[in-house]
Amino acid sequence: MFDSTNILVNKLILRIRRSKHIEPQGTVFDTVKHILHQQLNESFHLPIEWEAFNRGGKFRSPDDQVNAQIASLTSEVRTLWATKISARDTETSRRQWIVHIGLRVFSTDDLSLCYAKCCYDHTAGSIQNPRALPLALDRLLDPLFFNDEVQCMCGDSPLIVEPVELTSETFHDFVEILMDKQRPCPVLLISCVDALVPEEAADILLGNAIVYWCTDASIMMRLNAMLPEELYTPWDCVRAFLPMSVNKPYHPIWTYEEIRRMREDEFLKGLRQAYCASMRSQERRNFLTLEDVCRYRDQMRIYELEEQLEKQKKESSRLLSQSERQNSDIVRLREQLQSLKQSADAKTLNEYESL
Repeated sequence: MFDSTNILVNKLILRIRRSKHIEPQGTVFDTVKHILHQQLNESFHLPIEWEAFNRGGKFRSPDDQVNAQIASLTSEVRTLWATKISARDTETSRRQWIVHIGLRVFSTDDLSLCYAKCCYDHTAGSIQNPRALPLALDRLLDPLFFNDEVQCMCGDSPLIVEPVELTSETFHDFVEILMDKQRPCPVLLISCVDALVPEEAADILLGNAIVYWCTDASIMMRLNAMLPEELYTPWDCVRAFLPMSVNKPYHPIWTYEEIRRMREDEFLKGLRQAYCASMRSQERRNFLTLEDVCRYRDQMRIYELEEQLEKQKKESSRLLSQSERQNSDIVRLREQLQSLKQSADAKTLNEYESL
């Protein structure tokens, strides 16, 4: 799917539905594409017209630093759209950024979005190691999380994009999200806010994890009393609850002392590596790329040509059968004509003899 020489920096696998609180102004597919069109044009300085953005093609920025390719497919069976963007780093000449975005439409109100931001460092002929990747926030798809017309989902619940304090009022919602079998992303519970700031963790993990934080030990005791033994969470730690759909999931714990020893910045880098810069095997299989759309489009074209060929074969067989029947009719009519001629000649001869 991805070039093995590329380093995955950030990924998002989102299920997006139309918001129930806003009167629909079109399909969720059009709304998401409008957001992507604006973001890509502004972020990469790509002057792509809306019609071309829908249809697809190859595009280049005015300074030749960014290349983009878009492919789309609309049929009765499936509706797909994908793009691949390559951009040179503005500070490191040997570094290139590659962005993959894919949309798979399920209905007018429901679609899935795949996003991956990769980095490639050209090291051939260089004796120096590439510069370390900075711990920077990826803001390209932020408008999707805060748009009133669409709602990003986490299983059966809306995706929470800001840190939430675990209190008696939010306890029921937390447990409901935690035990949701359809939940695809981990839930982080922070009970040591002096070691890890919840807002910073939520920013880094936006779209890849849900962040809760708790400063009330009695709430933690209540939570531990109702959860299974393997989900017991001690006080003063960070607990990651992985998706419950995973077979025998491992729910890691990091204590206050471990986070302090690693330092907050390094711990945040570790969280990003674990949940943003890596993909599970199922996520890789389901990730829709530009090449996938082109392959589906080629397959559809092949299928259409095969259908057309089959129709032409049937039509050819019909015409051949019709031609054979017509030839048979011609032979029969010639025989009748010859018979009539002979009969006419005999009649004429008899009349002549009688005279």
